[in-house]
Amino acid sequence: MNEITYNQIKSVDNILQGIERKERAKVMNDCLLKMPEEERSILWMFYFDELSLKEIIEVTNLSEANLKVKLYRARKRLLAIVEENVEPELINHYGRK
Repeated sequence: MNEITYNQIKSVDNILQGIERKERAKVMNDCLLKMPEEERSILWMFYFDELSLKEIIEVTNLSEANLKVKLYRARKRLLAIVEENVEPELINHYGRK
């Protein structure tokens, strides 16, 4: 392959990866919006704001045990929402192996 063809292929690949990221982000955001506010907030702080459990405890005034239970339940609910709203082929493609 010549360099121009390689660069064109690489450019298209980068564009497709960007589109996939945006689509995944939109799907995730849509699913998060279907969750109760408290669960959504806890997931957001933990995964997107990257707060530690200790920091989330300070913000929410929950006990550590209660926060862990709520985080576990929020993850379960999010998984159920994703499974209800995303085509099975996409889940199989991007899901755990």
